Amino acid sequence: MESQSSPYMVFPGPGEMAEHLASHLREIAKQGVGYVALSGGKTPQPLYRRLAAMEKQLPWERFHLFLVDERYVPTGHPDSNFRMIYESLIQGISIPSENVHPIPIEDQLSSCAIKYEELLRTVILQKQGELPVFDLILLGVGTDGHTASLFPGDRILFEREKLVAPVMNPMVDHHRITLTLPVINAARSVFIIARGREKAGIIQDAISGSRPDLPVSRVSPRGGKSLFLLDEGSSPGTRPNREAGSGER
Repeated sequence: MESQSSPYMVFPGPGEMAEHLASHLREIAKQGVGYVALSGGKTPQPLYRRLAAMEKQLPWERFHLFLVDERYVPTGHPDSNFRMIYESLIQGISIPSENVHPIPIEDQLSSCAIKYEELLRTVILQKQGELPVFDLILLGVGTDGHTASLFPGDRILFEREKLVAPVMNPMVDHHRITLTLPVINAARSVFIIARGREKAGIIQDAISGSRPDLPVSRVSPRGGKSLFLLDEGSSPGTRPNREAGSGER
């Protein structure tokens, strides 16, 4: 496992990664109410299951849980990020229902983004003009370097006004709604999770700074910290075993 001064830590399995994350969440809880944004995709699912199994070790009632991004599909759809997070984590922990904040998908795409931005500003109480500050944002990363629903070459990468934006990228499976870089980079901590040998190359590019154009390379919390949480396969220097496209997070 790398030292805390490193931009990444390597864990032998999801259990150890969950222990590290739980320790960080306990530190957040000591300060009072904690605001956390969770990512969907395949990568964090084992981590969420481990956290749910550790339910009694964390004061979940002190947290508000948000989503980093969502596919524009019904909540019951197999591709719904909220469905995965609910089934893997939320249904197994003692958290008030009013502290769980899914991205709305019942309206027009642009209206859903506006509603979620309004919710961020309402729940994470901020002064007019200031950015909502998350205590922790959990991100994934695709083999193309995308993170959240921020994809290479998308104009949303350059969004500076909106906190939440609709995504209509023809290269992905569904329209989406995502937090934008200004709110991600306002967080106190950002953990970027990766698993598998196919992610090693993109992780190396992001950590080395050789690809500043990558969406994941643009994650740089102001006044906070970012940290890659990796398994042994995705750690820098691991040789990918196949060519890959955009990849699931």
